Amino acid sequence: MKLIVHGDDFGLTPGVNQGIVRAYSQGILTSTSLVASGDAFDDAIGLARQHTGLDVGVHLTLTDEKPLTQAMEAFFTGETLPSRQTFTLALAMGRLDLSAAKRELCAQVEKVLDSGIAPTHLDSHQFVHLLPGIFPLCLAIRKQYHIPFMRTVVKERTHRGLGLKRSLQWAMLKTWVSRYVKPRLPSELPIIPCTGFLQAGGRLTAEDLIGIFGHFSGEAVLEVMLHPGSGDLYTKEKYAHWGYEWKQDMDLCTAPGMEEQLKKMGVNLCSFRGLA
Repeated sequence: MKLIVHGDDFGLTPGVNQGIVRAYSQGILTSTSLVASGDAFDDAIGLARQHTGLDVGVHLTLTDEKPLTQAMEAFFTGETLPSRQTFTLALAMGRLDLSAAKRELCAQVEKVLDSGIAPTHLDSHQFVHLLPGIFPLCLAIRKQYHIPFMRTVVKERTHRGLGLKRSLQWAMLKTWVSRYVKPRLPSELPIIPCTGFLQAGGRLTAEDLIGIFGHFSGEAVLEVMLHPGSGDLYTKEKYAHWGYEWKQDMDLCTAPGMEEQLKKMGVNLCSFRGLA
């Protein structure tokens, strides 16, 4: 099996940037995706230039963060984009201006391109790129900007003790991926299953990671989604409502002997860039 160890939210805060770079330079992380509207975007670009082997994509954002375009600023009042709940409701009720959403997404990709980064993949904050109506836009954007990969199929092992909210979120994600996303996947788009949703934000242990390989042993390539960070106070306070333990994901990636243990199991680290 080939394994992509991915860190979401590059550019979100300086602490997240530091965690991702350490997880890459001292651990098993191979890929990350940039939040173009993140407060620490410029810092992330500087770090990416220092660590040229780090595979970089775009973390598309239509909720919670600041928009880059006036089109989205006009649609939602306030300094930041709406919550996922508000966004999804507007989409379901037909109140979302899809042309404005596409302009915002294109602006995010172009900001990354203008920085000198050639993104290898697309994913998104809270999986909004897979939502009905948004998914076709992202397929078109991927093709327009010649981006090889996009996160599409999400798979998980059954995991107990998640709580009602997380269980419901997974049920919804699983349903729309199977009923909406999969039937619309273009034949030329490589499918690389992604896992890590259920235990996102520092809940994945080394034991869990090893168990994943056994469960998905039939997959040729697998992406594991993580959220590494330094554990700094600023990130914890600003995103306290997420309940993430950023440092635990960084520590998981940098655990001594982890790469050697993976090799003994027949797991080889790779990146989207290496597969393109």
